Amino acid sequence: MIHAVGPRCGVEPIEKLDDAVTNSLRKAEELRLVSIAFPAISTGIFGCPYEDAARIMARAIRREASGLRSVRRIIICLYGDDAFNVFDRVFSDELREYKVG
Repeated sequence: MIHAVGPRCGVEPIEKLDDAVTNSLRKAEELRLVSIAFPAISTGIFGCPYEDAARIMARAIRREASGLRSVRRIIICLYGDDAFNVFDRVFSDELREYKVG
């Protein structure tokens, strides 16, 4: 397990979420993991809107994916239809032209 702590929205800049995702992906690669799963980091008690979190996470994953060699699967685990619908739409928009090879 790689523990990634996201920002507390309204207290810390949400851009810190990018660091949490990026560093987790890099650590997974360093450990030669084949998959990694992320929750909707910071959207629970830390209060980040799904839209913001999804966009930041999708962009970080897209940016880092080309450098991943051992990590072949990235899973986003979500709780509830609201989170799923937002993440599904945002990830579809952000990753539309990106294909993992």
